Amino acid sequence: MPWPARLFALARHGAQPAELSGLPVWPAAWALSQHSSEADLTPFPSASAQRLALAMQRRQARPAGPHPLDHCLHQSARALHPVQRLAWLMALVEGHGEKAIEPLLKSLGVALNRPSPFIELGEALAWALGQLGRDILLPIGERFKDAPFLVREHYCQALWYLGGQARGCQAWMKVQQTEWAEAVLYRLEALGSEALIERRRVPIWLDEKSLDRLADLAFSQEPGNRLYALRALDGWGPARTQAVRLVRATLADPDDEVVLQAWRSLLSLGERPDPADVSRALRSQHSQLVELATDHCDLLLGSRSPLDSLEEALEAGDPLRVELALARLLARPFPGERLRRFLALLNRLNDEQQRQAAAWLVKADWWAEDWARLVELEPSNAHLLRAIAERPNATVQLYLQPALRQRLLQRLEGVSGAEELREQLQGACLTWDRLASLSSERRNQALEVILESGELPTPLLQPVLSGESIHPESLELVARMTPPHQLGERLTEIFSVSGVEDRVHFVEILPLLPSQGWPLLSSWLDQPNLAEPALDLLESRLRDFAGASDWLRQEGWTVLVPDAAPPARARWQWLVAQVVCRLDFPDHFEWARELCQADFRSALHALEFLYENYAVSRRPEVIGLILEALGHSDRAVRVEAIAYIRKIQPKVSAVVSWMEALEPDPDPFVQQCFDDFKSEMQRVLEAMPYGGSDIT
Repeated sequence: MPWPARLFALARHGAQPAELSGLPVWPAAWALSQHSSEADLTPFPSASAQRLALAMQRRQARPAGPHPLDHCLHQSARALHPVQRLAWLMALVEGHGEKAIEPLLKSLGVALNRPSPFIELGEALAWALGQLGRDILLPIGERFKDAPFLVREHYCQALWYLGGQARGCQAWMKVQQTEWAEAVLYRLEALGSEALIERRRVPIWLDEKSLDRLADLAFSQEPGNRLYALRALDGWGPARTQAVRLVRATLADPDDEVVLQAWRSLLSLGERPDPADVSRALRSQHSQLVELATDHCDLLLGSRSPLDSLEEALEAGDPLRVELALARLLARPFPGERLRRFLALLNRLNDEQQRQAAAWLVKADWWAEDWARLVELEPSNAHLLRAIAERPNATVQLYLQPALRQRLLQRLEGVSGAEELREQLQGACLTWDRLASLSSERRNQALEVILESGELPTPLLQPVLSGESIHPESLELVARMTPPHQLGERLTEIFSVSGVEDRVHFVEILPLLPSQGWPLLSSWLDQPNLAEPALDLLESRLRDFAGASDWLRQEGWTVLVPDAAPPARARWQWLVAQVVCRLDFPDHFEWARELCQADFRSALHALEFLYENYAVSRRPEVIGLILEALGHSDRAVRVEAIAYIRKIQPKVSAVVSWMEALEPDPDPFVQQCFDDFKSEMQRVLEAMPYGGSDIT
């Protein structure tokens, strides 16, 4: 409750000392002086609001003193203790009356322009003004048009002491968007309620006019308006009884948050909901509302267990208590060991209650063992049998338990209207769509049950073999449940019918296959219709350098020449070149030698790798590997090999000797490159001193 409302409650009804926290000292002291006895106020410390209130009580009957007005004001400002300040201000009020109004207003402005320690002085001056009655009402709009904020605040505080006598200031209070203006509106009671409702403040002084306005809001289309109205109805005033009836009418609101607030307001007003309202709240999905209704239901039915309460209500033949006891039972988790006892009571409920109870029994997140227990108890209630068969995912659970399904089919014999359900259960089959409809936890449990069965059911296997249900779960089941000697053939069959988007899922199951699936993928390169999609998967797998390196080293260079079409072979060699042409790949020189005779793109990549390696290592065998590439079938590779030899500049005599022994190249352009390079090397050799010894 905001402090303006708390201060009003204190001024009108009194309060306990603990309720004074956060309230202004002088207004709180004045309110206490109106409602508390001397004995109640005496025990508190001298600087407390209670002792200030005690001083107000003791000074009320004293006659006017002889002190001049200015002297009283001056001494009140100099006082160091609130009680001392009170004495001078009471002398001012009692001795000078309305003559003190204008000096007090001027002093109010002076005091409040001082630093914060003088705020208490401003509260005291506002109290003194408030003791002078309606004479302090001025042309407010003109007088305080340009006044400082704190001056206006403490003038509002002075008007607060007048209570209902401050009528006529409502228009000015409406435009003052401050808490003290709200406090004055509270003290005006009925005259201020309209403005407080406009500001959406709670609670409200309840009279016929404010109740009519709150009734419009309580049945508004906007939930926020309904919530506010219910909070505001927990107020004071002559229309409080009518407010109770209005709150009761909102207990059937469709919004659970609104109903929760209606419950709180009704209980705060000292009333209790009817049993029908309690039953309705117990069936809510709102946990706080259910908890509140459950506690109230325990007051109505006692502390006996829900099942005992239901049995007693049925024995007594009291429909309201039966409804209430059933609602309390359905609002809580049901202990499975008491299931047989509840089933014995089920047929004694009316049809609507039986439907509700049956839906509640099967809505829990039960699994096979709970269903088995439920069906083995051989329930005879038609509503329950129908609810079991119609439960979402029932066919999944029942398919996994054939004996349970057969038992339920037997129980459904003779049940009125259950023919269609029996047909549904008889044809029940487990499908991927039904598995997908389960929660992740239940789906994992279903997959475990399938794995334990040892054989993938046909309704699950057939859509995979036809390419209709290709996803990680289906492929994992196939990989785990197919005999090893049939696994490669089955996965090849599935891969051949899979769509482009589905084939990416095979990457996820490769770790489950022998040798991480490398042999299976490489075998697909030999099949023209599978080679390209297999290369897509291999490209993805080769990004795992560690796994690819181990497999390539194990298989050796033979993997570079699969029985595949030339385009597929060329792409495969290029992918392998990306892995093996690395300094951290073991035996990279030997792989580079093989690649120099492979597809031209792979050979060019191998030549570039060898040249960059020579620039770092200066190993002489690299030159021999590059020279071997001069025998490649593609002229681009031969020309590139000549270019790299020129960059390396090996021993001249060895190069000239090797070129003289080389067969003429069939390509004129390549032969011209050979001749130019040979002539260049020959000129260098002839220009050498000492008979043409080698240089590097």
